[in-house]
Amino acid sequence: MSSPRELVETALHVLVAWNDGRKPNPSDVEILKQAFPSSAHLDVDDLCCQIIHDLCGRTFREADRERKTGHRKMDDVA
Repeated sequence: MSSPRELVETALHVLVAWNDGRKPNPSDVEILKQAFPSSAHLDVDDLCCQIIHDLCGRTFREADRERKTGHRKMDDVA
């Protein structure tokens, strides 16, 4: 299973490809659909935006905590 940060990064990669008129990597799209099955029916751009919206706050809060404390949660390391 991908971390929230990895899912946001994947969604950004897919969205950039879509925005540039390129076909996104099908395996990346599948990862996103499996991570968010309730949103799998959405168009690719909407799926990516939904994932970024849902996860971005959590991802940035975790990154900010890591920067302030200088370490990651033990769950993230193991």
